[in-house]
Amino acid sequence: MDSKRLDLLLDKYWNCLTTTVEEQELREYFCHGDGKEVQSETARLFRYFDHEGSLKLNENSLDPEMIKRKSQEKKTGFGARLFFIGKAAAIGLVLIVAAYSIRKEYINSKLEPYFAETFQDPKEAYEETKKALMMVSESFNLARKETQKLSAIDEAKNKIIEN
Repeated sequence: MDSKRLDLLLDKYWNCLTTTVEEQELREYFCHGDGKEVQSETARLFRYFDHEGSLKLNENSLDPEMIKRKSQEKKTGFGARLFFIGKAAAIGLVLIVAAYSIRKEYINSKLEPYFAETFQDPKEAYEETKKALMMVSESFNLARKETQKLSAIDEAKNKIIEN
C-alpha cells in the first residue's frame, strides 16, 4: 500500500469514517503486511485488536454456577470488606476536613468586623463593651415581653379547651 493511500485511510479511521472493507484493508496491512515497521504504534494497536478478536471462550467461561461462585467470593472476601471500610473512612475524612475548613472560613468572615477595631485605651473599650451589652439586654427584655404575650394567649387557649 502506498503512503498516500495509507495516510488517507488512517485519517478516515481516526475520524470514524472508514467502511468495514477499508478497516479490513488496514488490518491486513498492519497485521500481515509491511506495516510492522511503518507507524509502529498504529501497527501494535491493530495487532492487539487482531489478537483479542481471535481469543475464544471455553465452555466453562459461561457456566452460571461458576459465575455465581466467583461473584460471591468477591463480595464476601476479607479484602472486599477492608476495601469498603477504607473507602468509608476516606469519605468520612474528606467530609470532616471540608466541614472544618468551611466552618473556619465562615467564623472568620463573621467575626472579622468585630476584631478589626482594637482599642488602645481601656476606658474606650469598656464603653464600647457596655454599649454592646446594653443592646443585648434590650433585645432580651423585648423578647421576654413578647413571650409574656404568648403565655397569656396560651393561658386563654387552655381555658377555652377546658370549658
